[in-house]
Amino acid sequence: MRTDFSFQPKTNKNNENNFYNISDFVKYHMKIKGIKQSDLVKHSGLPKTTISRIYRNSNDKGSTYYTKNVGTLMPLSIALRLTPGERDEMLLVAMPELGYWNEFLEEEYDLSECNEVLYDNGLPLIGNTTE
Repeated sequence: MRTDFSFQPKTNKNNENNFYNISDFVKYHMKIKGIKQSDLVKHSGLPKTTISRIYRNSNDKGSTYYTKNVGTLMPLSIALRLTPGERDEMLLVAMPELGYWNEFLEEEYDLSECNEVLYDNGLPLIGNTTE
């Protein structure tokens, strides 16, 4: 088993803001581009309640808003007029485990090694972990 895991969750190298959640990412881009919540609803096709939850960083039950749903993230990227690099950054904010995948493949980690790194960083494991 590998023990020399030295890399951390990946972010866009141009990300000076170090976003920790989708809400902060969306609010930042709304601010710099002069976009209102109503604009996001109109141009994303997402329900007003979804946009409100993202903006407030809260779901119906008061927990932090969380989504990996590409059907939510991609319309947001269109409505926010993101560049492909900004879209990739948003996906990494929503799914930080993606930042590890290239290195797993390049370094030819086996499934156990991948899951060890993901587990150590509090990220979802891959493969069938119940057997």
